[in-house]
Amino acid sequence: MAKNTANYYQNNVAWLYQEKHLGTLGTYSIIDPEDELYREGLDEDDWIVENVDWLADCFENNQVPIEECYFRFFYQAINPQDWRCSSCAGCM
Repeated sequence: MAKNTANYYQNNVAWLYQEKHLGTLGTYSIIDPEDELYREGLDEDDWIVENVDWLADCFENNQVPIEECYFRFFYQAINPQDWRCSSCAGCM
């Protein structure tokens, strides 16, 4: 169930971050993805606490249960797709 829920969010939330990143934790460097100098964002627990208000509203509007496990599924689904300006080198 958890994997399917994460896949659902990955496929259906692209509209959320078309214009700006969502602040999840990652190392955002196309040149050296292991370089800790480019590590930024919030880990899962901190991100949920920081974003719980709009996240709960979004879930309520889309008939998703407002439960911690679904907040975690959401974070886990968007984290691999989150980005930072210049992290893809598209501007180079």
